Amino acid sequence: MEHYTSWVDKAMGANIYTHRTLRTCFDPGSSEWDQTDMKKKLEILRKVLSQGYDLNRILLQYKIAY
Repeated sequence: MEHYTSWVDKAMGANIYTHRTLRTCFDPGSSEWDQTDMKKKLEILRKVLSQGYDLNRILLQYKIAY
């Protein structure tokens, strides 16, 4: 099974996207969260979801990782 971080990389058009773990979107206690404003967080999620990736699978993998 492909890991959600590779989906983020593909959606964002990068080999290793800076915010690929999505802590920037889901973890307000992380330093990654502090690096972006809400507009950027929404942009990241919209791009990933626009590629057809399932948010439930992303959240499950995220939960397992963190």
